[in-house]
Parts: sequence; C-alpha cells; structure tokens
Amino acid sequence: IAQFERDIIVQRTREGLSSARARGRKGGRPHVNKQNLETALTLYHSKEYSVKEICARTGISRSTLYNEIKKKSSQ
Repeated sequence: IAQFERDIIVQRTREGLSSARARGRKGGRPHVNKQNLETALTLYHSKEYSVKEICARTGISRSTLYNEIKKKSSQ
C-alpha cells in the first residue's frame, strides 16, 4: 500500500511540474547577473571596499562572491 501511495505522489508531482512548464514556469534557482558579478570581482580586486560593501552595492551574496573568486584563482 505504501508503494502505491508513493507512486501516486510521484505521478501528481510530475503532472504538476509539467503543467507549470506549460504555463512558462521553469523552476530552479535564478541566475546571477553576470555584469553585477564582474563588477563585484573588480571591486574586490581593487582592495578599496570591504566584502560587505561590495555585496551591498552589487546585490551579490557573500558566498557567491567567494565562490567566484575561488573559481578565478584556480584557473
């Protein structure tokens, strides 16, 4: 019985996702604005602003900024 209920839940979830896609909804996390990200990286490397100020100015989260810095330094 439990497996039957699980199958029904999975089926309803898939139907809901497909109907949302039909209405134009994609789902998932929103993408970061690349221009704001590049501005944040430029400000960070200028060493004139704190990370808190950069995040407030550009709207980029602290974790996103640090992740991008890590990616750029490993390249």
